[in-house]
Amino acid sequence: MRVLADLKGTQPMDRIVCGDVGFGKTESRCAPHSVAVQSGRQVAVLVPHLLAEQHVQSFSGSLR
Repeated sequence: MRVLADLKGTQPMDRIVCGDVGFGKTESRCAPHSVAVQSGRQVAVLVPHLLAEQHVQSFSGSLR
């Protein structure tokens, strides 16, 4: 995955994840965010208000 390779570098990166419902956008974000947080980096996630609680639950489960 290109994102995980980019995390090894020193350049900040921006990514936009776009896709239809049910195609795994949330799951594909969990892995790189977990790697970043566990290495002491910060992660910002921008989602519509209606999805915020769902993302909190998804990310909380992936960081355990």
